[in-house]
Amino acid sequence: MRFLTRYRPRPFGGSSVVALGLALGAVLASAVLFWFVSWNAPMYAAAPEPIFSIGPLAPGGSVEQEFEVAGSYLTGVDFFARTEAEQSLPANFIARLYEGEVIVRQDELETRIGPDVESVRWNFDAVADPVGRRFRLQVVVGEGMTRPVFLMASLTDMLPGSAVTNGIPTGAHIDLAGLPWREIRRLDTLLATAASLPGGIAGLAVLMLAVGGGLGYVMSAVARSSGSLETAAWMVLGLSVAGLVLIVELHRSGELSLPERHFRLWPGFFRTMGLLAGTALAAVIARPVGRLIDNISNSPGGRTKDWRERSLSSLVIVAVLVTLFAGVAYTLDGPELVFVKVPIFESEHVSQGDVGLLEHGPARAAAKVATVVWLVVGSGALLYQISTRRRRMT
Repeated sequence: MRFLTRYRPRPFGGSSVVALGLALGAVLASAVLFWFVSWNAPMYAAAPEPIFSIGPLAPGGSVEQEFEVAGSYLTGVDFFARTEAEQSLPANFIARLYEGEVIVRQDELETRIGPDVESVRWNFDAVADPVGRRFRLQVVVGEGMTRPVFLMASLTDMLPGSAVTNGIPTGAHIDLAGLPWREIRRLDTLLATAASLPGGIAGLAVLMLAVGGGLGYVMSAVARSSGSLETAAWMVLGLSVAGLVLIVELHRSGELSLPERHFRLWPGFFRTMGLLAGTALAAVIARPVGRLIDNISNSPGGRTKDWRERSLSSLVIVAVLVTLFAGVAYTLDGPELVFVKVPIFESEHVSQGDVGLLEHGPARAAAKVATVVWLVVGSGALLYQISTRRRRMT
């Protein structure tokens, strides 16, 4: 007599509970770190050289300078000033930010300046989308000044146009020494990061789903999860880990100029996620390799008789050695890639050049070789298992 039994899915527990517990921990850690995320840095990688003076400027005198920025959330501008007084004196300026002929921001600044060059910071409400727009900074000496004021200029010609003094343009290579600034926190840093990607927030969401979901799927293979619910639990863990890694990179990059476009943010994110995914893949690959080693150790004399076993064992040794070499080389090869701004003179015109230093050449080459060797090991182990099963069936 045939009995019909109702299908009962595997209960939701075991590895799924572990995955969701780890995901909860990653989310809590991300929330704590995200609260302290802050970006406070200039929006230019190279600072101006305020070694020349524009002036003397009497009350009502002004200097203007156009500039552009390549990142989101412009929140301030630094300029540099001094006076001929022997000691520091109270000073006031009227600062205006123009776009074309429209005043975007305006404020009166109270500060103190003396015979030494002083940096004056003008903070204003954030301009969220300044990319692709040309602004003009105007600094006007306040009526309360009793001594002539000098605003500092730079000859590095980093900015478009030239400084304009009381409506009269200066030389084409002379700029007002100004430095656009950005000071944002928490959600604004995440929005600025998303703005650097195609599609903005949607692009960031797709990236996190792809990277985090892929990591979770590989981890589910390591845990040998069965069923869609267990796989989904591990993918949730992968997404939470990806979010934690991104927030850690945001926190680390807070003092960099435009960290969302800087070499440290995205390469650091993908390097960490790749390391985690590579570790999980190595664990998956190690299963058939481990079974092969057990077979070798249990064989008479402990020696391999099949050329495939000898080749695969040699590849495992090579992969481990190359991986260790890559790790040591990366540790000893110095810090991240650094770009140094070097002025280059061409026909009395000063421009900015980039010189790359401290590249991780040996470490990168070894890492690529190790990746290829591990892929060959995985493919060889899979083919070896298939051929072994066929031989047993015949």
